[in-house]
Amino acid sequence: RARVLGRRDDPDVRRLLATRVLWVQPMMNPDGVAHTTRKNARGVDLNRNFGYRWGENWSRRPGPDDDRYIGERPFCEPESRAVAAFLRAQPSIGVYFDVHGSSRILFTPFGGQGPPPSAGLMDLYAGLDEAMGRYNQGRDPRIVATVSSGSGYTIDWVHGILGAAAFTLVFPGDPSAADLDALADGIVHLLERAPAFPRLRWAGRLLLRR
Repeated sequence: RARVLGRRDDPDVRRLLATRVLWVQPMMNPDGVAHTTRKNARGVDLNRNFGYRWGENWSRRPGPDDDRYIGERPFCEPESRAVAAFLRAQPSIGVYFDVHGSSRILFTPFGGQGPPPSAGLMDLYAGLDEAMGRYNQGRDPRIVATVSSGSGYTIDWVHGILGAAAFTLVFPGDPSAADLDALADGIVHLLERAPAFPRLRWAGRLLLRR
């Protein structure tokens, strides 16, 4: 966020900041960060606790001792419920950008386990990757994402239920200045394109009727 605000003297960035709303959630899992684990204080991987196709596509569903434990049921954790409640209350959100730490990969929703991404979503993905300086190192997210098994991911729920464009950026835990600049470039790109992706409010109703 600071990198984006630092560019406010740029006329294009100033225009975007004046005509867009950028919501920033600094951290979803403070307990996990404090204990250097991906799980929260109750031992649940929050990124796999969301309610879109929760528990599907696992060759072996992770148990409580697993590093990727999905919880007893979807949204059983207060953190995932709080994020979902906030996002549901923001009808104008068109794009959701989920930043994780460890590497340099951009993911699209569903991880090869659900409906193929739309052409519009893939076009936005390609533009995001290009704006960040080919951050994904030329890898096709539809191929990269199939490596990840399971479901219940945050971006799957945001895209599949809320109908917003959604991406996950796996970001270095100790980012360089170049990484931070690339992230700012990506955020500016998404701010520019966000109006083209209004939240499709029919998406959740359509899925819930099945």
